[in-house]
Amino acid sequence: MQSPALIPPRFDNLDFGERQALALAKEIHADFVLLDDKVARRFAESEALKVKGTLGIVADAAKAGVFSKMESAHFETRLQNVTSCVRISRSAMPD
Repeated sequence: MQSPALIPPRFDNLDFGERQALALAKEIHADFVLLDDKVARRFAESEALKVKGTLGIVADAAKAGVFSKMESAHFETRLQNVTSCVRISRSAMPD
């Protein structure tokens, strides 16, 4: 796995993995960056990076025939359930 040569200070308010992903995407002129976090997605878009989420990757794979529409719907449902659990967990955390 490749690490970016430099992480700009303006990325400091993001999580470690998001900083790494965004810096590397800019450095290698990636076609897109895979992010699910809303804040990181908005930041990436402000940096003129194309963003895809996990559900977008699943949809692209279904369109390409990697798996069936039924399997795609199953993945989407499971991902939405996981996302809901993460949102609930974060909202239950003290400030």
